[in-house]
Amino acid sequence: MPQHEWNAGREFKIRFDNIFTSEQETFYTKVDSLGRFSLKFPLVYTTTVDMDWHSTVVEPGKTYFFLKDFMNNQMLFMGDDVRLQNEDAGYKIFHSLPKSLHYGSFESSENGAMAYKHQIDSLIASDLANFQKYAEQHPNISQRYINYYTRNMKAEQGYLLMLFIFRMSTLPQEYVDFVTNELWNRKYIIGSIYDTFIHSFLIYQTDKCNNKSAMLKSLKEEGVTFTDKENRIIDEYPEIFKNIVDKIYTAKTDAEKDKWMNFYKSSKEIAVVDSLLKKYDEQISIMCYKNAFALIDSVCGSDKIFRDICRTQHIYGDAIFNQRKSLNPWIQEYVDKEIELPSAKRFLMEQHKKYLALEQNEVNLPVFKSADNVANMTDGEKILRKIIEPYKGKIVLLDVWGTWCGPCKAALSHSKEEFEAFKDYDIVYLYLANRSPEKAWKNVINEYKVTGDNVVHYNLPADQQSAIEIFLNISSFPSYRIIDTEGNIIDLKVNARDFEATKRILDKLKK
Repeated sequence: MPQHEWNAGREFKIRFDNIFTSEQETFYTKVDSLGRFSLKFPLVYTTTVDMDWHSTVVEPGKTYFFLKDFMNNQMLFMGDDVRLQNEDAGYKIFHSLPKSLHYGSFESSENGAMAYKHQIDSLIASDLANFQKYAEQHPNISQRYINYYTRNMKAEQGYLLMLFIFRMSTLPQEYVDFVTNELWNRKYIIGSIYDTFIHSFLIYQTDKCNNKSAMLKSLKEEGVTFTDKENRIIDEYPEIFKNIVDKIYTAKTDAEKDKWMNFYKSSKEIAVVDSLLKKYDEQISIMCYKNAFALIDSVCGSDKIFRDICRTQHIYGDAIFNQRKSLNPWIQEYVDKEIELPSAKRFLMEQHKKYLALEQNEVNLPVFKSADNVANMTDGEKILRKIIEPYKGKIVLLDVWGTWCGPCKAALSHSKEEFEAFKDYDIVYLYLANRSPEKAWKNVINEYKVTGDNVVHYNLPADQQSAIEIFLNISSFPSYRIIDTEGNIIDLKVNARDFEATKRILDKLKK
């Protein structure tokens, strides 16, 4: 090992995505004076891991020995059945997919989706043709390696195609059928690309079978009665929602997009449906889970381990990561009876107990403000002025977020660092939550300790929150605003996650 490698630190590490959460995990071990080490780590399924010096495929229950020759920049794997690892380390194959290709350059329409699909399909076909030529030139390549490379390319194709959901909320049926029938394959090796493919594919499919209007109609079949007005809105909702979403996706300018976002927030029909969904949340939640699990079972086939992985990913993503609360009794019973994979069941119950402890030990901290002081107010500007009234003379850093928003929670997880970075400024941190259930709202705040004498949290009724967001022209989350000591909203782009840039704005306000 050359000296610069020793200087980098006498340790060896591997990284891979947690199969249930898709969050990266890292495992370290010390390297002795002769360059030797041993590292043991937990694994559920065949997985691609990034090691120091190389990436490779590993399987549960296996032991791998390897030698790194720094002089010749080669690696040799030893042990049972390691031909695939040695082929992966030895063959030099390069993908031709251009980094410049981006779904955002295609039109948000069926024609745009199919044009994007054609481009991706052509590039993958070209890559596979080049690989076929390479394999013919190297006749000792094993069929297992050929399968491994080919499936990785198919997983990448599926991942790239599913990215178009950021352009269209509903993809053409021909497009979805191709991904389902030609690319979805439970025999892929788990890795960062396939993890993303799994998540986006299953989320898209479960979202389609959990149509809000269909859920409310199902409640009617179970005996729930609605008023004539509610029935009319439930029937009209799919078309209303599709029209608004299409307008947002096809907006040519930010101003046009903001216009339709505000239209969505102020729509009375949308508000009626959302209120009904909130009223019957528990029954609808159970129906959604039943639909999702039926879908997962249908696409995972007879592979019980992979089926349990997908079920666990869905429960974690929806019930834990998004909602940030303990599992409801129906899900607990389902996990106990239906999840067979011990590590999956153990993981879910650990997460459940974590949030259950937060809920049971909840302290009604003064940071949680009642909305009584703005009761019956409807004007967004007046509501906000009333909320910030007590803090005149101080700078207010406003954070509009939601418990359903991943980037919002990622930002809140660094709150202590944020508070430390701005400790020299006389600031009140004001957090306004968008569409956040009370239990999840308090759990997130307590989990990340977003508390302090100068920290204030509001969880306003949906119509009041929407009114404030329309006034502030908010169309993405999290969104930040700075309010000066006189109560003026500063007309500057603020990103509280960028400490140095925010400090420069705060310094100007101090002068």
